[in-house]
Amino acid sequence: MRNSIGIFVALLGILSQWIAAQENLSSRIVRLPLNQNEPSVIKVGTRGVTTIEFPSKIEALDGFGFSVNPAPDGPDLFQISFNKGTNFLSLKAMKEGVDGNLTVVLDGKVYSLFCKSVDDPVFVVIFESGGGKRTTNS
Repeated sequence: MRNSIGIFVALLGILSQWIAAQENLSSRIVRLPLNQNEPSVIKVGTRGVTTIEFPSKIEALDGFGFSVNPAPDGPDLFQISFNKGTNFLSLKAMKEGVDGNLTVVLDGKVYSLFCKSVDDPVFVVIFESGGGKRTTNS
């Protein structure tokens, strides 16, 4: 009987650790409003990739320090993976502690992403439309 209780307590401990790990991983998927008026901060790591999904196809990308094929000891800050005609891209930081901005054009509108290399990166960022409207002076 004591062995059964000991096994039960051990299994309960393993289950609670698994549940805690699942909760921590769910925080690695982030939903953000798409907003032209404010840069979105994207937490990127050096091990693994962060994939960013947009509500429409990417028309253009521009950013200093972003490269498809960065040299291991080169000046590039981030590795970027993108296929024309898709609505997503993936990023990986090449060095610890770097940051840079990436400009993305969707439906003729320009959005700014501030990418930061951190120890606790997100796995997926999903942008949702309607977060911010273009302001005009009248």
